[in-house]
Amino acid sequence: MLLGAGSGFFYGLFLLWLRRVRYADPIAVTFANCMGVALLFSFALLKRDVDAEDLALLFVMGAVQFALPYLLFTRGLREVESAEASLLALIEPVLNPVWVALFYGEEPTVATVIGGAIIIAGLAVRYSIIRESAPSEASPDPPRPAA
Repeated sequence: MLLGAGSGFFYGLFLLWLRRVRYADPIAVTFANCMGVALLFSFALLKRDVDAEDLALLFVMGAVQFALPYLLFTRGLREVESAEASLLALIEPVLNPVWVALFYGEEPTVATVIGGAIIIAGLAVRYSIIRESAPSEASPDPPRPAA
């Protein structure tokens, strides 16, 4: 329970931090974060029997599953508020069971289907019923630094 609560807390901090550096180069921010994670986890590899094929697979998976989405997410925060981005990011865990069902034939549990339906319904309500003023009217952006 503590890990779950901590995960949610730090995800919120992550979104707020990314929003603060939204005008920074997303590639530089992504690179710095990926290198930090790689450095932290490189110590775990010292205790394992890891060959070149495993390292190549880790690199590709890190680039495709972590770096590319993170880069796109960081870039998107220039246009979208943090709370909005966190709502849109909920689509990813909803689609994971769909991909597993389509490509591996594994059927999702009832709880997974119910959770996904709640998230989809919440997003549908947010984007169809709830109307907000344009972001520039609701909260003006801080001045963008000169390039």
